[in-house]
Amino acid sequence: MAESRTQFIVDQVKALPIEEQLRVAEAIDRLTWTQRWREICERISRNVESAGEVSDDQIDAEVREVRRERPLSERSSIPRS
Repeated sequence: MAESRTQFIVDQVKALPIEEQLRVAEAIDRLTWTQRWREICERISRNVESAGEVSDDQIDAEVREVRRERPLSERSSIPRS
């Protein structure tokens, strides 16, 4: 059910002019930023609890992993003009 609802919304967004698609994408990014950040913090917290002491190298590796996540503009199926 949720997947078809999501696909319906995606299809509606695809029907918009590119400028409006970008505004929708940016709005969704702003809406989900807090939750995505919270999940990152929780993941780090779980890793710290299970690993005990964390070295600077381990922290650097985690930061690099987060930074490797593709930005919104690269995740879009619609190329920017």
